[in-house]
Order: sequence, then C-alpha cells, then structure tokens
Amino acid sequence: MYKEICKIKPELGKQIYLKNKDNSKTETENIDIVFSSDDNYVQHCCAAIVSILLNSDASAYFRFYILDGGISKENKKKLLELKSIRDFSVQFIDMTKFDFSMFPMNRKYISIATYYRLLLLEILPEYVNKVIYLDCDIIVEQDIKILWDYDINDYLAGVVEDEGSISQLKRLELPSKNNYFNAGVVVFNIEKLKKFNFKEKCINYYNNNKDKISLQDQDILNGVLNGLCKYFPLNWNTNSRLFFNNELEHHFTDDEAISAMKKPAILHYTDKVKPWQKNCIHPLKEEYWKYLSYTGFKKQVMLHSIHKFFCFFIHFAQNHNTDILKICGLTVYKLNLGEEKSLHLLGIPIFTRIKNEKGKKVYIGGIKVYDPKNT
Repeated sequence: MYKEICKIKPELGKQIYLKNKDNSKTETENIDIVFSSDDNYVQHCCAAIVSILLNSDASAYFRFYILDGGISKENKKKLLELKSIRDFSVQFIDMTKFDFSMFPMNRKYISIATYYRLLLLEILPEYVNKVIYLDCDIIVEQDIKILWDYDINDYLAGVVEDEGSISQLKRLELPSKNNYFNAGVVVFNIEKLKKFNFKEKCINYYNNNKDKISLQDQDILNGVLNGLCKYFPLNWNTNSRLFFNNELEHHFTDDEAISAMKKPAILHYTDKVKPWQKNCIHPLKEEYWKYLSYTGFKKQVMLHSIHKFFCFFIHFAQNHNTDILKICGLTVYKLNLGEEKSLHLLGIPIFTRIKNEKGKKVYIGGIKVYDPKNT
C-alpha cells in the first residue's frame, strides 16, 4: 500500500472560476456553508474559503456563516476582503454568549469552537434548510456544488467515513453495522434535524457517555446520528492518514483510499500537525499556502517562502558537509555552529534566525520580525 501511495500524482484544483466566470450561466444557486473560528483560526478559514471560491463554478452564490468565537475587526476585514475574488455574503454569528464549559476539551490542538455546530438549529437563519459544515483545516479542490447536490432528503446528514472508523465504533460501543464519520465535513439536513430534537439528544448523549468521549463533539455527533447518515465518497474528506501508513482500523478499501488520494475533492489536514507548522510532512501541505497567498495574510506567506528557501540550503549544506555555500564568490548560505543561522543573497544576510536559551528571534533584512518577548 505504501509503495502505491508514493507513486500517486494527485489531480488538484483547477481554479475553474477564473476560467469560466465570463461564460457562466446567468442563473445562480445559493449554497450555504458554515465555518467555526476564533482569532487563531481566521487565517486558515480564509485559505479554505479562497479554495472554495476559486474551485467552484461561477453559477454558485455562496452564503457563509462564521460561528464567531472572538474574531477581531481586523481579521473580519481580511475575510470580507476575499470578496475581491468573487462576490459572496457572510454573516458573523457571535458564539461567545453561549456557555460550552460543560463539554470536555481533551485535544490541545482543537478549540472550543468545534462545539458551536451543536447549536446550528438555534443560530442559523430560518431560511436555511441545508448547510455544509467545514472545519477550517481543509482545502477544497473540486467544485463544492457536487457535494451540495448529493441527495440527503431521507437522512439527517451527509458524511464521510473517518480514518479510524472501526476503532472508534469499538471505543464508543456503537453498532458495527453502521459506520463512524469524521465531523470535519458534514452536510446537515437542517429541515429534518428540526423535527429530531437535535440539541437535546446531543446533550443527553454526552451526559450518558462522558467516560467514552475522547474526540469531543465528533463523538457526540456520531452517537446521536449513528445509522441516520448518508455516506459520501472518501475523497470528500481526504484525511491525512491516507498519505501515510494508517494503523487505525477502518471500513474503506485500499482502492477507495488510492482513488481519494488521486483526486481529492476536499483535503482535510487531520491530526495535530498542520501545514502552517514547520514540522508538517504532509505531501500536499503547499496547497494550503497556495490559497493563503490570495488573502491578507501576506506576511505569513512570505515567511513560509523564506523558510522553504532557507531549509533547501540547510539540506544542501548538510548533505555536502559544509557550513558555508558560495556562488561566484558571494555567500548564499552560511551556518554558524553556535546560536545563529542565516541566509544570504548576493552576500547580504536577508534572513537570520537566532536561537538560544532565551528563545528564538527572526530578522529579515536586518529588521526583527519575530521576538517571543513581543508576541
């Protein structure tokens, strides 16, 4: 299986909006999408939204609902600036007035915002009958209207199998004839959920199964919606473990996994190591940075590009057992064996990282851009 993974060259987003926006149908269809975010995750939410806007046909009109866990005016402005790519509507729904303290926080890399979706029926406008819920750590590579058009009239939700579905079913002691889904991509049938007493069932399930719950609201949703969901193809929630050796038990086949990796519709950067972290080894992590480059987070994109350039020369120097690299007599790379690492261009240090017991400082062109004392 791993050898097959290494050979895969995935078909990624073709940014069809830029190619077809002038030849699109005149009629439009509203597509409702929900994200949960606080200030820490706005950057990633922006990248996800850009990927939706660029990889969907112009005939779709997106109505975004941001479940706001404390987003600053500056970051809200960055979200609104994405309208320069294509028009859409957005509503920020204040979630700080709700109390979620009763629910467990047992994953350090997941915020309280993940529980916001349990209140969807209370907070969404009355006209919303169906909605796509997306985590912020995703990139959409295909036209999301395909997902929207799946028929879920007879189900409470449309979902995709989790990377460890069998393992999670056993842990929660749920019926093995059903399946366990990943809650990062869910199409909720709001109209049907209104008749289901959804919120009360979620609270009751949590109260009755506190000792089993370890994956936060995902466990709660699986317990409440077990056997009542339609399952979509795996590529609509292409999880990170597919690209590595997945030791967790699951129902999907190797062929289904390979198909999802070849043509991911939604990349979901599951697990705690994300593309914006330096130690991320996901083979498609650059997709995140590609779409982030369209947003107002230019500084983060620039720092990432410099870091990539820097890492290339570190790798080169390590492989060639050298601490300094010169081209035409000019220092391109210089590694001080002490506290400092620096990248030079035409003999001038453009990137310097100093790391010692006091922390890490980063300079670009002699200007300090990162200092733990000032963050």
